[in-house]
Amino acid sequence: MIVLLNFSELFSEGPMFYEGHFTINSKDEIADTFISFSGWGKGIAFVNDFNIGRYWPLAGPQCSLYVPAPLLRQGKNVVIILETEAPNHESVVEFTDQPDFTCGQGSVPSKYGFR
Repeated sequence: MIVLLNFSELFSEGPMFYEGHFTINSKDEIADTFISFSGWGKGIAFVNDFNIGRYWPLAGPQCSLYVPAPLLRQGKNVVIILETEAPNHESVVEFTDQPDFTCGQGSVPSKYGFR
């Protein structure tokens, strides 16, 4: 299952909640998946009212979070993101069948204590 949610019309600087929806048409389409936050800042993600975790792609090494199949349902699914910094202007998240370990290639600002 690959789903692309586009939040670009909601783009804002600073902390903000984003909400997106996608539909799973058949129970056969429900499977473990990953949601990629490549290009986003730092924040927390929820799928169907379940906190799937925190993301911080700049720190890496992962820029995706695991979404177990039991959290997904046939029909409408909801993704809520609390972005505490500022995402890229595309503001897109992607559901994929593989984890994304391509983040964290840049340097994290020293104010966070990482190099």
